[in-house]
Amino acid sequence: AASPDGRYFATGADDGAVIVWSGKTAPERTLVEMQCPAESRGVRSLHFSDNGELLAGVCNLKLLIWRGRLADGFSLHVVLHRRTKVTAACISPCERYVVTASQDCTIWLWSTRDGECLWIFRDGHSPTTHLLFSPDGRFLASGDKKGIV
Repeated sequence: AASPDGRYFATGADDGAVIVWSGKTAPERTLVEMQCPAESRGVRSLHFSDNGELLAGVCNLKLLIWRGRLADGFSLHVVLHRRTKVTAACISPCERYVVTASQDCTIWLWSTRDGECLWIFRDGHSPTTHLLFSPDGRFLASGDKKGIV
């Protein structure tokens, strides 16, 4: 994932490591190294908020939300995704919401404040692999394994 201003990049790995890099010095200099909880190995998707203060990631059955600034460090909020493996995550432009998609063809809307599930959309066609909000946050696009948007 890249922060909107291009200053930071985040990478995730199969061992659960999440690393934030400087856009100017990557890959020589790591800014922050974080770890997914032990039972949540395998980072599948990462997404920065517009101001770079939130980083959402998905690991197995969990939505992970890191909140903070690089200078101060990040705090981790773990949300258990109750159904099947999570495939994608995206933070809304207003930064109050994050959406996730899972292999059971559902899209979930979560509060970034407390991790509460606010809404579930059941698509039923094919598992969603990509999510993206419009810049004004009014629309959400989803793309699935079959290439349907």
